[in-house]
Amino acid sequence: MLDFNYKQLDTSTNFLTVGAGALWADIIPYLDKYNRSVYVMQTNNSFTVGGSVSANCHGWQPNTQPIASTVESFRLINANGELLTCSRYENQQLFSLVLGGYGLFGIILDLKLKTVPNELYKCKQYIINSSDYVNEFLRVTTDKNVRMAYGRININPQNFMNESIISTFVIDTNIKKEDISKTSFTKLRRTVFRSSVNSNYGKNLRWRAEKITARLISKKVFSRNQLLNESVEVFQNTDPRYTDILHEYFIPKDSVNQFIELLKTVIPKYDVDLLNITVRNVMKDESTF
Repeated sequence: MLDFNYKQLDTSTNFLTVGAGALWADIIPYLDKYNRSVYVMQTNNSFTVGGSVSANCHGWQPNTQPIASTVESFRLINANGELLTCSRYENQQLFSLVLGGYGLFGIILDLKLKTVPNELYKCKQYIINSSDYVNEFLRVTTDKNVRMAYGRININPQNFMNESIISTFVIDTNIKKEDISKTSFTKLRRTVFRSSVNSNYGKNLRWRAEKITARLISKKVFSRNQLLNESVEVFQNTDPRYTDILHEYFIPKDSVNQFIELLKTVIPKYDVDLLNITVRNVMKDESTF
């Protein structure tokens, strides 16, 4: 599907029509020319838009539903070779089945997606106890000016899962575009991340580096597109002798502390080489079957 990668922004409605094979890595720069941005997507830009909506991924846009909520309509080729338009008003049941349907109901040809302004944000970070994570996250994201947010939990065995960092990105209308931070430290971050594999020393060094970085980038300025436009290759394992496995757990907020306490026991017991814990919040999906 990679050849189906056309992109067309309707500047009167700000809907983006895009081929299902287009990569987010191509979509974000395209929208940037119009000072628009993606509404919801996963953290990295290495995937296709068709794959993302087929998995109904969520992002680090706080208090939002998964990506299906941003889909206005799409065109689908079904098993009979028919080309169908699906939306909340046309072929509604198929619309709800295809979003998050992993390709079981046909091939998505192209989609019409909502977009948002490419805003400028200042970064704010908070180092907290993990037991306070939910309350602190809810406190710092009640501000409607917080447009992006995520958390990380310490995986260093010496202080395992007792400390967390919450990162928020807050819109500031007084920022000028020339204030945007230029450096992403991509190579350095990859080196630090991969050095923590099978190394308690590396994990300890990485957490110390993350806390130092938290202080360094506090109040730095980023555009929304700059934050979204990073490839998964920054963290990807390239050693053929090992496989990294990503798990996602969807946990009601009232159960988060209990889940963390159980992980403190389960992970060391089975000698898991845990590389990262990222925490996001996602609202209930109202779009899909």
